[in-house]
Amino acid sequence: MIAAHSRFLELAAASVDFELSRAEHNALEGHLVSCLPCRREVAALRGDARAIAALPLRPHAAEALAASRRRERRPNVFRLVVIGAMLALLAAGLVTVGSEVLRRAQTVVLPDETQLTGPVPSTFSPSWQAAAALTMPRSLHTSTLLPDGRVLVVGGDSGLGSSHSAEIYDARSGTWAIGPDLVDARHSHVAFAFFDEAIVVAGGYGLASEAIPAVESFIGDGWEGGPRLIEARADFAAVLQATRAIAYIGGYGSDGRALASVEILDLDADGVMLAAAPLATPRALHTATTLFDLRILVAGGVGDDGTPLASAELYDPETGQWQTVAPMHEARAYHTAIRLNDDRILVAGGEGASGASLDTAELYDATTDSWTVVPMLEARDRHGATMFAGSTVLIAGGERDGVSLASTEVFDPLTDTWTAGPPMQQPRSYVSLVRLKNGAVMVVGGASTGSSALAGVEILDPLARP
Repeated sequence: MIAAHSRFLELAAASVDFELSRAEHNALEGHLVSCLPCRREVAALRGDARAIAALPLRPHAAEALAASRRRERRPNVFRLVVIGAMLALLAAGLVTVGSEVLRRAQTVVLPDETQLTGPVPSTFSPSWQAAAALTMPRSLHTSTLLPDGRVLVVGGDSGLGSSHSAEIYDARSGTWAIGPDLVDARHSHVAFAFFDEAIVVAGGYGLASEAIPAVESFIGDGWEGGPRLIEARADFAAVLQATRAIAYIGGYGSDGRALASVEILDLDADGVMLAAAPLATPRALHTATTLFDLRILVAGGVGDDGTPLASAELYDPETGQWQTVAPMHEARAYHTAIRLNDDRILVAGGEGASGASLDTAELYDATTDSWTVVPMLEARDRHGATMFAGSTVLIAGGERDGVSLASTEVFDPLTDTWTAGPPMQQPRSYVSLVRLKNGAVMVVGGASTGSSALAGVEILDPLARP
């Protein structure tokens, strides 16, 4: 694990004075999307105009990288000292590295060395391959990559209500094993992974189909109870705010109303749960995404009256306050949001104000506070999204006006266009995607048309040859 992160920091240092290969550049930028501590060090490394100008990034992305360290720019002579210190801390185990997740069933990425040397495909000739099925059908669960490459699937709805169960996928053997039960059954929750091998699960709907405040951590081979949320919540958004602090944002409360409240769990302060400034607009089923400068964009969702929202808000961790920013062109909920390598945020699909599935995506540029509409190939909501080969984004499955989809599409941020991807073998919504250590993408469970939970699992490897 430490060797993989050391390799990325070495690549970042080399990129200041030398041109990286295409595979190395894509691997580095893809890693920075999910690794906050490495991103901070690289931002410091690239903190002067000459270094940033040498990088193959869009102009506004370079500006964002420079701005992220403007207040504490370090002298150029200390570049290698910064990298060396970070490598030493990693090796000594004094620094832990975390990743960001979005709203539900998201990914933690731990690339291995094969991604640094393997070719990056320009077309998507590989196909989805069936993998071993879950031990039980489930949707509205979370699927999280563990530091050792296994995948932990937690909770969900099997069709009989919220589940206590968990199961673990071993990528080497290609098999599932039943894991330890959760203390509290739940679905529509969130899960975060940390490189000290702790998985923190929070909120969701419990056995009584009401939002719960319970938080628990998977450490070693079992679950431990943690500090409870200040407010019970489900269908909320959460992001990693610092290396070991999680912000829980909005969602539905125990009374079924949309929440404006925000709270932060600080794992480095004995797991204290702190109230933060509330959103301007209560919302649930929204997305929250962290920019390179650590500001948080919240977009869309459903308001207190039950209708989709177009509004967006931006949280500044330096002031601790939310600011209303430009609204999206279309109101949407059940959408996805991912930050691209150029620091723009891609919001895709969703359910619109009329209740119909949307066939549009929108790109948010924080430097201009503006949204740009990008038509998609197919209308969809309740789908999954993840970073894929190079800097592209894979969108998979979902529903189109209540009918589950097998189709996928791929967004290329260099051209701002969509390309049809390979269809999954089984249509599914409430899609849970996991990007594995070797760069392959796994889709786990979900729901078929009519909301029947699925046990099927499929894997798409972008480096596979037909």
